[in-house]
Amino acid sequence: MAQQLILVDGSAYLFRSYFSTLSQNLSNDKGFPTGAMFGVINAIKHLQRQYQGAKLIMIFDSKGSNFRHQIYPQYKANRKPADESLIVQIEPLYQIIRAMGFHFICEEGVEADDVIATLAKLAHEKNIKTIIASSDKDLFQLVGGHIKQLNMKGTLYDAEMVKEKMGVRPHQILDLLALTGDASDNIPGVPSVGPKTAIKWLQLYGDIEGVKANANKIDGKVGEKLRESFDLLNLSYQLVELKFDVDLPFNVFDDEPGENTEELIGLYTEYGFSMWLKQLADQVKEKPITKTIEPLVSESQDQKSTLLLEEFTQTLILKQADFESLLKQLSESTSFVFDLETNSLDYMNAEIVGLVFLLDKQSYYLPVAHDYLDAPEQLSRQSVMKSLKPILESQVIGKIGQNLKYDAHILANIGIDLSGIVDDTMIKSYCLNSVATRHNMDDLSEHYLGHKTIHYADVAG
Repeated sequence: MAQQLILVDGSAYLFRSYFSTLSQNLSNDKGFPTGAMFGVINAIKHLQRQYQGAKLIMIFDSKGSNFRHQIYPQYKANRKPADESLIVQIEPLYQIIRAMGFHFICEEGVEADDVIATLAKLAHEKNIKTIIASSDKDLFQLVGGHIKQLNMKGTLYDAEMVKEKMGVRPHQILDLLALTGDASDNIPGVPSVGPKTAIKWLQLYGDIEGVKANANKIDGKVGEKLRESFDLLNLSYQLVELKFDVDLPFNVFDDEPGENTEELIGLYTEYGFSMWLKQLADQVKEKPITKTIEPLVSESQDQKSTLLLEEFTQTLILKQADFESLLKQLSESTSFVFDLETNSLDYMNAEIVGLVFLLDKQSYYLPVAHDYLDAPEQLSRQSVMKSLKPILESQVIGKIGQNLKYDAHILANIGIDLSGIVDDTMIKSYCLNSVATRHNMDDLSEHYLGHKTIHYADVAG
């Protein structure tokens, strides 16, 4: 049995991922939207790395109404229908999650919060440390003992932190939400009662039963509203109360199903997730499934090309000390390869989001403006480019790249005059084969090395 359980509010991650990647218009080569899928899977992988060895369970809301709609037909009636570009990603995402080998729960008639509450209760009874991965304040009522809540910004809440944030203890969250209502779910609460008033009452009287019992002591219009709204208060309490007895489709404490690698390869290929395809290829390169991973690594590539690719090591630069070490190496080199990752092909409007450098057999990636769910903390773009300016403008240090005319335009936009260009693979490709229709890096890499490059979306989000 796992020593730690991670209960992931999949629906919350789905919506957050969709809206955080919407402006990037992520899609596969057929135009199928993939932003929400990318964000959720990226978040799952982050949780896997952060909590190695923990059992991870993905929980999603089901389609259609649930028991709360039977209590109050107007429940969540104020919400707009989901965008079609989000809806079409849901089933493929479910397929990927199942293929990744996680327990997956999407129960009809209840919400994800109810399943999470049921699982948290079972885990508590078994003394299993549990983390609820969600930013939903409704779930704060479950925090305490072995149960903590991790929001999407990476803050891990225990009972004391819940009290500090919400003003009441976890066991009072239900009462707080019943008093204030929740506009996003169309839960009425008591009219004119906001968090400050509700917290004050709960500090004085303990829970809503105590508040109702002492309602005559509360003066003014707010006291009058309270006394007039006992029915609304009771209704709101029913709507925010979580179920702890959902019938689960299987024993979630059994072993996880296990990864279906071949299915994952097919799904990652279909939706253009080349970075994760590469990771899978590394995992299965000892296994006899070469035919299955043909979209990732061409069987026609020769051994020399394979060895060339495998000789290089990669380093991610996130800390100032590592960046300063890189600056020293660049300034002392006779030449280096570099490439800019930008957010547009229009050089007049594009902004730099990352930089790639290659020295000898060591490659470095320096993100400066990645913006996606769980993106790491990065160095300032302004300070990075200021430090790189004298190196990029040096005529003594040679620069090698692909389509450096584009990079020179981007750098000129921020006051950097790229100098010392000694080689450009796009120009060389044209010289070698001027009748070829494509000279971009992806095609050159696949043609000469038998290697598919990592897509922009997989790197920068």
